[in-house]
Amino acid sequence: MAKKVLIIEDEDSLSELIKVNLEACGFCTIQAMDGETGLKKTLAEMPDVIILDIRLPGLNGWEVCRRLKTDSHTRDIPVIFLSASTSKDNESRSKEVGGAIFVTKPFDAALLPKIVDKILCESGRE
Repeated sequence: MAKKVLIIEDEDSLSELIKVNLEACGFCTIQAMDGETGLKKTLAEMPDVIILDIRLPGLNGWEVCRRLKTDSHTRDIPVIFLSASTSKDNESRSKEVGGAIFVTKPFDAALLPKIVDKILCESGRE
C-alpha cells in the first residue's frame, strides 16, 4: 500500500511540484494550503509523513507541528519542515517542536522522495 504524504504548503506551484515528484515515486499525496486545513486533514487522513511549510496563512508551521506533537493520535507522524529561511535558529526550532528534518527552499524536488523514504525508515513507518 502506498505511503500517504500530507503536503501543507500555501504556494500552489511548489505544492504541485512536490506532489508530482512524490507521486512519480509511488507515494499517495494529500494537500492543504493552510495550517488549520492541514490539521483537519491530518486527523481525517492519518498520513505517514507530513511536509510542512513554516510560513502559512493562519496557523504557522511551528504551531501546526506543536499541536500535532501534543495529540496522542498524531504525535508519531514525522514532520519535514520546509522554509526559505537559512537561519540556524529555524533549524533548531524545528527540532524543538518535534520536526524530523529541516529542508531549505529552494531544494531539488526530485530528492524529496528520498528524504521522505529516509524519514519513514528512521521512524519505523516504512
